[in-house]
Amino acid sequence: MLAKSDPPQKTVSGQKQKRELLIPFEAFIKPSPALPLLLGNTYYEMKRRR
Repeated sequence: MLAKSDPPQKTVSGQKQKRELLIPFEAFIKPSPALPLLLGNTYYEMKRRR
């Protein structure tokens, strides 16, 4: 996870990395029925912390 104390120059590459990571991650999650719930939970936690 990205820390808020990260330098500003890391933000762009971090954003790009997140996007590239999302595609294989989604494809990896689709076969398993339990993982979408876990991902949704993690996503909710990340949204709440903002």
